[in-house]
Amino acid sequence: MAETGIGQRPLALASGVAHTTIGRILAGTVLCDIGTLAHLEYTLGRPLWPRTSSRRRPRTAKEVERAVATKPIDL
Repeated sequence: MAETGIGQRPLALASGVAHTTIGRILAGTVLCDIGTLAHLEYTLGRPLWPRTSSRRRPRTAKEVERAVATKPIDL
């Protein structure tokens, strides 16, 4: 929030996320769920969660099947 210059309450009003929730996330007392994360990212206009590398191509269905078949499952 320091990078954007927006405070907790204005961010709460703009994102629809309670300011108390934002405060708890920043304090590290709660984990951010995916919906809250999406609202905050959209409002701030920037990603808040690390993305996967764009250099890595998605696996094909055959590659996924091969990986699953070769890895033992621990129960």
